[in-house]
Amino acid sequence: MKTAINYMHGDILEKSKKINQSNDIIVLLINNLEKEDFLPIIEYSHFKKNILVIFDKRSINEYNECSIDYLVQDFKSCDTIVSHLKKFTKEKQKKIIGVVGLDEEYHYTVSKKIADAFHLHYYDQKLIDTIVSKYTQRIQLNKNNVNVPKFQKINTNNHENINIPFPNVLKITSGIGSAFVYLNKNENDLKNNLADFKKKNTNPNNKLILEEFVGGHEYSCDYLVNKHFQTKVLRVVKKITSKTDFPFFEGFYLFNPDYSLHSEFTLSELQNFCNQVAHALKIDRGVCMMDFKFFNNQIYVIETTIRPGISQFIEPMGEFYGYTSVDMLIRQILNLDTEIKIPQETGLVFYLTTDQQGIIKTFDTSIIENNKSELGIHKICTYYKPGDLIKREKNKSYKQIMLGHIIMKNVEQDKIDAIINETRKKVNIVVEL
Repeated sequence: MKTAINYMHGDILEKSKKINQSNDIIVLLINNLEKEDFLPIIEYSHFKKNILVIFDKRSINEYNECSIDYLVQDFKSCDTIVSHLKKFTKEKQKKIIGVVGLDEEYHYTVSKKIADAFHLHYYDQKLIDTIVSKYTQRIQLNKNNVNVPKFQKINTNNHENINIPFPNVLKITSGIGSAFVYLNKNENDLKNNLADFKKKNTNPNNKLILEEFVGGHEYSCDYLVNKHFQTKVLRVVKKITSKTDFPFFEGFYLFNPDYSLHSEFTLSELQNFCNQVAHALKIDRGVCMMDFKFFNNQIYVIETTIRPGISQFIEPMGEFYGYTSVDMLIRQILNLDTEIKIPQETGLVFYLTTDQQGIIKTFDTSIIENNKSELGIHKICTYYKPGDLIKREKNKSYKQIMLGHIIMKNVEQDKIDAIINETRKKVNIVVEL
């Protein structure tokens, strides 16, 4: 009997051959992502000939590594993008049949504009308006009896009427990548963090909410929504939380809850919960991301959105599962089979980091490179080299700077912390101010 991975590889490749002969294309919007974030989405796709990538001009200039059709556009000029797309399709004799929007930062305005211009099926504006704000999505989820942390809006100049007990979390209502997320252990922390936000924030549209800090482990999943609000979980990761540098995550553990000795919930329980979320928000198609916590035997939604998750777990998905969430969304748009079973294989991806800003003097991974098999390392990826200048992102409250990541397969969950610590000790990183 074929394994789930072999089934997915064989099935996708066989049907991709037929699809790739057509002139149908799907627009994939990628904005403000580093190379290590967007390359795996494309590298592990089985539908490269059917994808046209549109990069935001703010993204880094390494598009040529994609080996795929792309345009570089200003995402603030939707009409120009539509005009260029019409020119592209006419010259190449292509037909746009779908859009995959990772433009959450722009409140999906680019995706919506393209969909409307080419008469494509897309989310209605009411859902978009609800989902892009962590405040309005919490109201809708709470109204439909879906667990969310206690929350309230907060004014930067007046925080006298706080109803959320400490510890709590301060965050902007819209945003990605842990931008402007602060942990408050007491009122003094809240005061200092509000001052830090006011000092660093350059977007007057950024609003703040305060939410209770829910205990327990934090997880993330992608789930595909079919008609009648039926969901299928595509991946689950447990976030490896930094114990000293909130809200930084050391890495991600990709796993199947049904085959984990330490799982706090089953895959079917998570899938049922995703059904509730889809019903509550009236999401009737697509692939959604959900960050959640498991506490007191209950799942709490930290945040959710109408796009697949974007982080380093995409790479182990492609390596060990044979599919990615973006590719499953493309399959749905192409009306291909989206039935999958999450394999039993586990994957661990964790970062190589430093908390020092400056010029990298030494970034030596030779010990782990020369002993990959012995250490159980599947892949080593570096983002920088000696001589590069590295800085913290000013809108992030954590101190760590990510220099690369390591991927391992079938790691036992109770050994994760030890493996990360021991592996990092074998990497020599020196940064000069």
